[in-house]
Amino acid sequence: MDNHKPCSLLKAPLTPFLPTRLIQVDPVSYGTNETHHLLVDTASFPSLPSKHTSYLTLSHRWTSTTPVSATFKQNYGLRTSTGIPSSSLPPVFQTALAIARRLSIPYLWIDSLCIIQDSDSDKASEIETMGDVYRHEICNIAASGGAGGIFSTESEGEGQLPSTRHARVVATPWEQDDGGFTGGNFRLFDPRFWQDRILDTELNSRGRVFQERTLAPRVLHLGVDQLLFECSCLEASEEYPVGVESRFVEGLAFKRGLNLNLDLHTLEVGEGGAAFEEGERKRRAVYLLWRQTVEKYTRRELKEEGDKLVAVSGIAKILQERFGDEYVVGLWRGWLLGGLCWKVDRGRRTTRVLQTSRAYGRRWADSSRPETYRAPSWSWASVEGNVTMGQMDSEEPTTMELLGGHGVQVTKPLARIMDVKVAPVREGDLLGKIKGAHIETDGIMHRLKVLYSAPSWDTPRMVFRGDPAEEFMIVHTDRYEAWEVMNEALFMPLMVVERKWEVLPCDLAEAEQLTRKEAERDIPSRALADLARPDYYHDVEGIVVVPTGEKDGEYKRIGFMTSKPWRLRALEEKGDWVVRGRFRLV
Repeated sequence: MDNHKPCSLLKAPLTPFLPTRLIQVDPVSYGTNETHHLLVDTASFPSLPSKHTSYLTLSHRWTSTTPVSATFKQNYGLRTSTGIPSSSLPPVFQTALAIARRLSIPYLWIDSLCIIQDSDSDKASEIETMGDVYRHEICNIAASGGAGGIFSTESEGEGQLPSTRHARVVATPWEQDDGGFTGGNFRLFDPRFWQDRILDTELNSRGRVFQERTLAPRVLHLGVDQLLFECSCLEASEEYPVGVESRFVEGLAFKRGLNLNLDLHTLEVGEGGAAFEEGERKRRAVYLLWRQTVEKYTRRELKEEGDKLVAVSGIAKILQERFGDEYVVGLWRGWLLGGLCWKVDRGRRTTRVLQTSRAYGRRWADSSRPETYRAPSWSWASVEGNVTMGQMDSEEPTTMELLGGHGVQVTKPLARIMDVKVAPVREGDLLGKIKGAHIETDGIMHRLKVLYSAPSWDTPRMVFRGDPAEEFMIVHTDRYEAWEVMNEALFMPLMVVERKWEVLPCDLAEAEQLTRKEAERDIPSRALADLARPDYYHDVEGIVVVPTGEKDGEYKRIGFMTSKPWRLRALEEKGDWVVRGRFRLV
């Protein structure tokens, strides 16, 4: 750690912390051949946490045999008095205990052993502190290679290390040719080395494991063929002990990009960040970290769909404590308008998981909303799908540099948040499950309709009611919606993103040139007139809503959409199709 500057900058916990229970690594035998590991209640510890009470955690997939070894009310007393027989523990648990002993770490935390599984109150209180469990540990052990880690694979016997797989040297008999090439030994390099052993494993496709990996200061992966390690500044393995070369490998820098334990001043907040005031730096730091969190997290699966908010609550808790912003059902009060402008990739969800059949890939369902309520429609947590977060609403200019172009961007509000109400399942717990929430907004909405005469596929072409030109827009729906529902939709503008390019990026320059050539063929052309507008690259971002039918002025979100400022200004003249006032989003 002394040689790892980012690791040395890890922010010290504000208060000492220990999990409620830990597994004692050193076994007791009671004079028999069977060894036992004690389940220890940390409330009995005589002093505050120290090196003598440091611990590791284990991230693993629950299998059919996991409940057999779990802790319940019935066996809790026995486990705290005489311990857990080693023979009753799954191989991956025994492996984790052996690693802790080898590292001289006295305790280990495993969810199925340290949480009383048939006690709703115990599970609820432990879930509330789950983020602290992983944040305050020494290292997380992740069984990325499967239920038995590297000690149990399909191709080799249990307990055997498949070290022969490490050999990637090929000896060639080629002789020197005219070009000076000589034969010899060549090392083969796999460009997906890290991706296949970490990101594309069954374990790391799980939503809960995402939080565990994010919050742990460092992670030791039990890979399918070797040990791998990652911290705030290094990814290494048995095959690459001094570090994996990032320029050749996909999937690196996970903990460098999502290190919530670093001090605020070490976080990058975008171009021009050095000029931002302290308050603006904090807002941008929260936005950048949370955007990465949501976009990576929503691409993973959850065993229980109701745990969408719970499985990321530990990350939210740290950000809320560190940066002082108010957490609002997966969003943040400090940039709520921009936070509402998320969108869903409606394509089929595929993950490149290496399955037990040794085949890659698994198809998921298209984006959807769960049948049981877990979040309001305006929160990304209400959707199962790959989410992309919106712009951060800020009138502070941000420098843009993209594909050879550069300029400045600002965002300006087009609506006001008047009130926010959240009703949690557990009183006072605004980070976990909720039973209701709504936002009161003040602004303008524009009525939409389906252009039934236009050919389209899954998502219909939409136009503004009252627009004689009937220029169609594409609505990024959160899930499939019936056309009858979309025909009652309204567009709620939330903010305008003003982009002033000094030099256009390559792709925009090419698009503008092509548009100009096409427009000049048909003069007078509206497209050519649009190009002459000074705000041509400005966008109005907002959400698409429909009435709930339960209360007047109450709406639910069904998608995201962008438009152009001048189109909305023209529509404001046609009052029949514009709704002004205060709206309630649920």
